[in-house]
Amino acid sequence: MTVALWWFTVWYAHRLLHAFCDRFPLIAQQEIPYAHDRFAHPEKAIFFFRRRAAEVTSTDPTLSRQRKRFIGLSVASVIFPLLWFVPLFIFAIIMSHK
Repeated sequence: MTVALWWFTVWYAHRLLHAFCDRFPLIAQQEIPYAHDRFAHPEKAIFFFRRRAAEVTSTDPTLSRQRKRFIGLSVASVIFPLLWFVPLFIFAIIMSHK
């Protein structure tokens, strides 16, 4: 389930980036390194966490909603594995001491 969530988050970020570049090509070119290239760059996703992205996308309700979903998916991608792996780790420690 964790891998599926991570994959979906990456796919959604890719989709959001393309929608943003189509709607705001000049801003994307100025603000996001390699925005129009196939080259993978962390800034392509990090940009959507910035205040500037919130300001720009606020003029487009659809992009604003997609940005908020992406942020939610990103947070879930960090929290969800912790909710699964920490209890398993604790269980393993308890079982190793018996």
